[in-house]
Amino acid sequence: YSPNCRVLKNLRSKPLELNPSIPSKDTLAIQTLLTKGDVLFSKSDTQAKPCKLYTIEGSYLTKEIEITVKNCDSTVIVTTLKEIVN
Repeated sequence: YSPNCRVLKNLRSKPLELNPSIPSKDTLAIQTLLTKGDVLFSKSDTQAKPCKLYTIEGSYLTKEIEITVKNCDSTVIVTTLKEIVN
């Protein structure tokens, strides 16, 4: 049971809020990353207060995407979503 799996499970267990700049059509991509994504601990701030910050990347359909989330006590806030261009 890896740290990656623990973080993703914790994020999925809370209500999800989107930054108003993120289109609601991207909800499915975000849900996919919260299930199958890779937490980039090197880009995350697990000591941040009051909400820990996590960067997660993964594939959705044919795109590579990266999201940044704030993991607060009672909610998860998706602050950014961007497509990774290689």
